[in-house]
Amino acid sequence: MIRYLKGGYSFLEGMARVLDLGCTIRGFNDVSLTPEEADIEALRSDFMAVGKDMQNSMEAVSIEYAKEKTHR
Repeated sequence: MIRYLKGGYSFLEGMARVLDLGCTIRGFNDVSLTPEEADIEALRSDFMAVGKDMQNSMEAVSIEYAKEKTHR
């Protein structure tokens, strides 16, 4: 999963930045060109995650329904 708006760095990311003498690691929240672009990508990502959760839930309910139906 791609994160567009990061809340912060993990300990390992921070240590990697300390050792990154060539400045090859991207900066904080610099994936998008504009804040609006970052918002659009974050919103798209959120919708995709919600859609995936809904799909997983519907599949789980279908499986449970099929099990219950066969056990009657």
